[in-house]
Amino acid sequence: MNLQNLKTRKCLNVACKSLRNPNRSSLSIAAHPRYVTYMKIQKRFSIYLILVIHCMSCFSHALSSKSYGDKPSLVVILVIDQFRSDDLTKLVFKKEGTGGLDYLAKNGAWFPFAEFESLQNMTCPGHATIFTGSQPASHGIGINEWYDPKIRGLTYCVQDDKDGFSPRRLRTTTVGDELKLSNSASKVISISLKDRSAIMLGGHSANYALWFNQKSTLWETSKYYKEGKLPTWTEKINVGLKSPGGNFESKNVKSAEAATKATLDLAVQALEKEGLGKNVTSDVLAVSLSSHDILGHDFGPNSSEIKEFTDIQNVLIGKFIDSLKKHMGNLDKTLIVLTSDHGIPPVIEVSRHNHIEADRMNTESLVTKINRELEKKFKAPSPWIVAAKNLHFFFNQEQLNKQNVPVEKLESEIKTILADEAMVELIYTKTDFKNGKFPPGVVGQQLKNSFISDQSGDFILVLKPFHFQKMLNLVTHESGWSYDRNVPLVFLGKNIKPGVYTNANIVDIAPTVSFLLGILPPAKSEGRVLSEIFK
Repeated sequence: MNLQNLKTRKCLNVACKSLRNPNRSSLSIAAHPRYVTYMKIQKRFSIYLILVIHCMSCFSHALSSKSYGDKPSLVVILVIDQFRSDDLTKLVFKKEGTGGLDYLAKNGAWFPFAEFESLQNMTCPGHATIFTGSQPASHGIGINEWYDPKIRGLTYCVQDDKDGFSPRRLRTTTVGDELKLSNSASKVISISLKDRSAIMLGGHSANYALWFNQKSTLWETSKYYKEGKLPTWTEKINVGLKSPGGNFESKNVKSAEAATKATLDLAVQALEKEGLGKNVTSDVLAVSLSSHDILGHDFGPNSSEIKEFTDIQNVLIGKFIDSLKKHMGNLDKTLIVLTSDHGIPPVIEVSRHNHIEADRMNTESLVTKINRELEKKFKAPSPWIVAAKNLHFFFNQEQLNKQNVPVEKLESEIKTILADEAMVELIYTKTDFKNGKFPPGVVGQQLKNSFISDQSGDFILVLKPFHFQKMLNLVTHESGWSYDRNVPLVFLGKNIKPGVYTNANIVDIAPTVSFLLGILPPAKSEGRVLSEIFK
């Protein structure tokens, strides 16, 4: 009998002992048949309740005050861009798998199918959700880009008129921000090829948020962070990148390997030169690896290129963990978190080969169709739809005012026009949101979590599973379906109990890390502390 079964038997024995020799009433009513039946029901319920209480206490896990007081000196979060849940499950169960991803999954607390609860899963909102512990509707980043009627053009999630790029559009704090508020001496550094990834992980208070400029082929930051001054160790690396081969823009496995190695090498420099994890206070190093996403868009998740690169990435992450161990001496004072910002669907041809209905929607043609039909209906020229981005569609408000057309009327006409569009699962309007009208099921909850009144489109299209917009890339991610929302989540640390776990949401990362650091969770944190993983 294993330890767990022994604990179960002890629980049952303790529970049953407490039910022996029950007190009996001497009143005559006790002999009444109805009363006897009632007491039998009560007794059975009491047995069940006591069993539940005793067994819950036996299986619960809590950190001792001593263990809880032993805070991690360093938190390292690794985010692999566009890394689906099955990217890791397939790798871990390969006999030859011996890299860093295997090490984390086999030695850490692994949630193979952690979930985002967003309507549209993509890079900027994904990274924001990871370290704020809140949904897009709260943290303010619903998609990568959206139409701004004030400037009559698209706005980028980290765009900033003052400093070029910044986290000013992020409407809450991150784990790093809260750590700095708790102790200003703590260091927070974030690194990624993508500016939006580095900025969303770094938050408002990062010492450095560093990303790679494809045009200059150099690591850079913005004036928002330390007035744009790079650390000296980054400047030295940039000198080497000025030579031929410094550009990682090529979309092939060799380039992806070079870019990932360069990102992790920079992270090692940050560890060593900034002395991360060796200060009196705790530090945070956040690293987002973008190359998996770049390859995935062009080749798809089932491609030989992705399979080859995943093995390479596994080895590179293993080398990074070796460097981390060397820097820290061991991992006793380090908490490592591995996750992803989103997944991706199969390419259309793969889905169809497996007899799954799939197609690409031509958004430009759809907008043309809508405008043409609205011209006929209202006998007024286009454009009625002035912009479309990430399946968000925006009305020409000047046209509506000029033609005196109520928004509700226009929405109704658009639903009629799109009624025969086979790829469309749902049309959701801003009026629906204002009226508190949400569809049932998972899509309705995702809309509640993701609709931002001053950012979301006047209407949004939810496409059917395995359908997505036609783009320059072979395949893209922009839905809340399982292939886009399910990603791996792993915690590894001294107080973390290894094993395979279920039922985690990405919003749980920030409050769990905050708890282990002994700091307040981010201001709008909505997740729970994953206490089941504690030793």
